[in-house]
Amino acid sequence: AMIKEIEPSRMGATLRDSILDSTRYRMESADLDIEEIEFALADLEDDLERFNTTEVAIDLFATHVLEGALETIPRKFDGDPQTEADVREIIADSYEILGRYQLAEPEYRRALAIRRELLGPDDPRTLEAASDLGNLMMLQGRFDEAQVLLDEAVEGRRRVMGPDHAETIASMQNLGRLRYEQREFQPALELWDEAYTASVRVNGELYPISIMLLGNLGAVHAELGQLEIAREYLTRELDLNERAYGEESIQTLLCLRNLADIAVRSGDVPAGADYMERALAGFTTQLGDRHPDTLSASSALGIIRLRHQGRVAEAQEILRAAYQGQSEQLGPFHPDTFTTLQILAQCHLTMGDFDGFKPVANLAYKASVAIHGPVSDQSLQWLQARALVARDTGAFAESEEVLLEMEALCDREDLQSELGRQICSAIPALYSTLYQRWHAAEPGQGYDEKAARWNDVLQDASPGG
Repeated sequence: AMIKEIEPSRMGATLRDSILDSTRYRMESADLDIEEIEFALADLEDDLERFNTTEVAIDLFATHVLEGALETIPRKFDGDPQTEADVREIIADSYEILGRYQLAEPEYRRALAIRRELLGPDDPRTLEAASDLGNLMMLQGRFDEAQVLLDEAVEGRRRVMGPDHAETIASMQNLGRLRYEQREFQPALELWDEAYTASVRVNGELYPISIMLLGNLGAVHAELGQLEIAREYLTRELDLNERAYGEESIQTLLCLRNLADIAVRSGDVPAGADYMERALAGFTTQLGDRHPDTLSASSALGIIRLRHQGRVAEAQEILRAAYQGQSEQLGPFHPDTFTTLQILAQCHLTMGDFDGFKPVANLAYKASVAIHGPVSDQSLQWLQARALVARDTGAFAESEEVLLEMEALCDREDLQSELGRQICSAIPALYSTLYQRWHAAEPGQGYDEKAARWNDVLQDASPGG
């Protein structure tokens, strides 16, 4: 219970106040003048502003409380696997709340394995462990693994507990979130609408899952282009969150982030930027600099700065820091990390910084292959972009190498999308232009002959050719 009640922002504030109080006590004990003490404390406060004390407190808590608890489990709960599973799940919950997803995973897995063996697959606590692990897989962008576990939790809870049970509704919320993250918006809407109706009927409008589902419905209506409906849901959610949890709560901050998106889509960029700035400041205070929610809000603010406010240099700085944090916390191939990386590449192009674009584009291509596969639309688009930028900056051999890679991929039988075929159909023109420019830069090397051969390919492929 104590672990679950921990609030990172309060830990950080307590740490900061303790440092100041300890310093004041030691200076007063040394019989220093009051004025000298106040000057020294003012300097110390300025120094502390350079640190996020919430982040420091989270690291201390994770290291000295959670890791310490894990070390004692084999000794304290030997012969009591059911309690071991309970403790591991509580520790995993804490790691997840703190944004330490990789540390949470082995504890959730162990808890699920113990409960499946001791209690069977249909026990409510086994289904709870499956739901928790599935939700964590979703947060890590591992959607296929999440799908299996969340389907198991929804189906099992409906059968064992009934469709109106709070845990069944929670599982439907999680499964709807997975559909949303997979950009299957209509299935997400149907799941969330069913869950919201049941939650309000059984628990009332102010029940936590009811408020969450209200916001989810707003987010999915926005993705379906129904902005006014989305605004109504989210405005109502904001009011309920502020009443239930307060203006600085995580729930309220998540709602502000969604309202920022609605405002920007509706053309009210100043309001959207204000909402996002407030959300980012709140996440930083409540969760620290490196929490996934903080990093997501930071990335979203960078997008607003770049695409809607023209503050490109500022956007680049924000996005670079967000990418670094997401790469460390979520991994380089997480969908959120990939999104930030793509926008960072766009920053470099907007600034005409082709040297800076190249390494970012290489990273984006690797991430796209890991997430979507080598012949996906995204991966082929990144190859095409790399070939064009290499050609336009005079790196002709590099451009040729990328085009050869594209050509090999375009021969694969699993290339099926229309956009992918369009990208592949442009390869002869890309080769032709590349060799023409290469010949102009280095005449007498046979590049004009290569350009002529690719021109013949283009003519043969043209209507009537």
